[in-house]
Amino acid sequence: MTVVRHEHPYLLHDAILEQPSLIERALAANRDKISRAVDAVAGRCRFIFVGVGTSYHGALTAERWMRQQSAGRSDARAEEAFELVHSPLELGRGDVVVVLTHTGATPDSLEMLRVARAAGP
Repeated sequence: MTVVRHEHPYLLHDAILEQPSLIERALAANRDKISRAVDAVAGRCRFIFVGVGTSYHGALTAERWMRQQSAGRSDARAEEAFELVHSPLELGRGDVVVVLTHTGATPDSLEMLRVARAAGP
């Protein structure tokens, strides 16, 4: 079925333009959860963002954003879940591990979550 558009020919263009308002709504809808998360990670030293595929791309974006927002004071890094599972970093109580996943069922992402939980709160 052919879709006739009377605007920009690419739907991705529309999606990109919608991002700021979608982010604003997501932040507003989750303000309490975000506040609790900020309190939980206050004073932590290292932030490790983990993902596979496009979730890894999200982890890379989070790493860059964290560095920018902290003016380079945060030790933020992105790791591919498979690589991190098979070539692990030592995790400690000062670390924050954020696993990004679309499905919540990626085996290496789930393993990384188990490892992070075992390392402590």
